[in-house]
Amino acid sequence: MTINLLGDIAAGKGTQAGFLVKKYDLNYIDTGSYSRSLVKKKVKGAIGRVEKGNLTKSDLIKNYLRKELENLPFSKGVLLDGAKMPSEAKLVNNIWKKQKRDILVLYLKIPKSESLKRLKSRQRADDDPRAIKNRVSYYEKIYSKTIDYWKKQGLLKTINGNRSVAKVRKDLDKAIKDFYGAL
Repeated sequence: MTINLLGDIAAGKGTQAGFLVKKYDLNYIDTGSYSRSLVKKKVKGAIGRVEKGNLTKSDLIKNYLRKELENLPFSKGVLLDGAKMPSEAKLVNNIWKKQKRDILVLYLKIPKSESLKRLKSRQRADDDPRAIKNRVSYYEKIYSKTIDYWKKQGLLKTINGNRSVAKVRKDLDKAIKDFYGAL
């Protein structure tokens, strides 16, 4: 099982990733946590960017993805939470194709108004008003291209993320079972 979990801002990716990783015993690769760890370490290309709502430089993320994905044992499934830039998505797709993995990309979609509402209740450094504005702008301009890339590959399954956690979880589970068959 090879899943890339994507989603709009504050769509509940982390919450749902925790469920999927546990239920299906998957390796978990989280580029957001990795980016925040780089900020704590004061790594150039991350520090100052994440707090302003900008992504960590793509080269840092791609190096991390190469290291993590190329060393995965094929015998164990993986859930990737990240690879938001189009070039990162292409890298991930190329690595997984070489490994002959069956890739499923799940996209949690919520309205912009819901993203903004949910962000107001969170407490993260990258959730202040200026950072939120930058992140929303990024999602509209760049992240949409990543979603289009996966759509063109025929690997994207969109899930309505604007529902209860339990209903979203049920839809994710159904999409996985439909794609991978009875587990």
